[in-house]
Amino acid sequence: MDKTKNMKKIVTNFLAASAFVLFAFSILFITIAYNVSSMKAALNGINGNNAAPDLEKLRALYPDYFTLASLEIKFPAGKIPIIDGSTFEAYLNRMYQGKNINDWSYRYTVISAIGEFNKITDEAYLSAFYNLNASFIKEIVSSYEKPFFENSAETKIYTNLSAGKLYEQNWLAGIINNMMILKIAYRSLDKKDYDMALKSDIAYLRFTSAAGVMGDPCLANILNYDIYSENKFAANIYIKENAYLADGVMKSKFRNALKKRVEFIKIQPDFAVAVKNTAAMLKTITSGWSLKDRATYHALNLWYGDPNAPFMETSDLIYSKKGSGYLEYEKILYEVRLKYPSKRSFTKELAYTGDDIFSLLGFIKFAINTHPLEPNSHIPIYEFNHYVNIHTKFRLTTLGGLARLFYAENKRWPDLEKDGDFLKEAGIAAIDGYSNKKFRAAECKEDGSMILESALKDWYDPYKKTSENVKLKVPKPF
Repeated sequence: MDKTKNMKKIVTNFLAASAFVLFAFSILFITIAYNVSSMKAALNGINGNNAAPDLEKLRALYPDYFTLASLEIKFPAGKIPIIDGSTFEAYLNRMYQGKNINDWSYRYTVISAIGEFNKITDEAYLSAFYNLNASFIKEIVSSYEKPFFENSAETKIYTNLSAGKLYEQNWLAGIINNMMILKIAYRSLDKKDYDMALKSDIAYLRFTSAAGVMGDPCLANILNYDIYSENKFAANIYIKENAYLADGVMKSKFRNALKKRVEFIKIQPDFAVAVKNTAAMLKTITSGWSLKDRATYHALNLWYGDPNAPFMETSDLIYSKKGSGYLEYEKILYEVRLKYPSKRSFTKELAYTGDDIFSLLGFIKFAINTHPLEPNSHIPIYEFNHYVNIHTKFRLTTLGGLARLFYAENKRWPDLEKDGDFLKEAGIAAIDGYSNKKFRAAECKEDGSMILESALKDWYDPYKKTSENVKLKVPKPF
């Protein structure tokens, strides 16, 4: 009997202690959760030092960005002639009922459909549309001879492009206006205005990179995904179009545009510099925070450790290999990833925790060992893969265009080991940034085309379950 009473007493005390621990943990967790939400808001620039910048100062420093944003796209009066019964008409009617042409998302949708098959193809409307927007043509032509703006600074300036008026009035306008420049490029090529197609391509490079040069190069701004779209268009004019090689005048314009692409490659920010600058920003992450947020952040770090430590280590290692080639960066990234494997998300773990005692105890164990500010082991492999892929394909397209020009003038492909004048003209475009050596080149026996190849592996093919090196097949002129 006494044993039964003692057991009941032990169980009762255990349950009471467990209840107290859970209650205390709940109070502590709610307090921390409130402070963490405040810190995350600060990290996103809501109440920290990433607030909206001084637009006038930025306008003086970065004229390309604001010139692009100031351009206004105009639409012909009357109803947009969408093909009756098309899927695009149904989409527009379903998704944008009651919206007008001044709405950002509506404007983006309509402009992206201009000239696209089965969307907006009425020639009378297209001609009126491009005539109304002659200001874009003027800017494309006037900007062509201007040098590109270089940004390789290693300082302490950061510009939050999504803050306040800069986002609404300039960033969104820049996205839409950049797309307009690419539309003009395709339109020019279709109408055989080859000179304007070249100038539009260079203008697109200039303006699509304008946002990326505002502030220091960092992981937030060095990834220019628009280059993927540009590379698709560039293949049409530099790799496929023969009209540029038909006479001396067009060859000269073709060569001049390719030289500008080489200059564009030279001024692209280095990945190592971007990682270093990002690390420098993380070191000043709490500046501008409230005292409460700073105290909570440092208290959490005392228990869990600095959530940015893996990134800081990565930054130091990559910067120590600056200029060594992207392959060296890749080795470091994957070695650090093995050292700091990805952890489960604190937020998702909380969301999927059950309401039973064992699930709660499991979450407590998880929370004791996991920093609530996620991710706490971010390694920039995703950013690196896109950065290398973008820059490698851009160089290959530029080198391919120069090789076609060489063939048109010499009736043979250039030898990347022996043709010194060609290599001098190609410059950095002939260098595979991944291996830090010249691209490999070989002539295809079947059709005489030139195959340019990088040491970089292309995206993994889930169907073939293979990954080949990045290559570019360059056809012979004519």
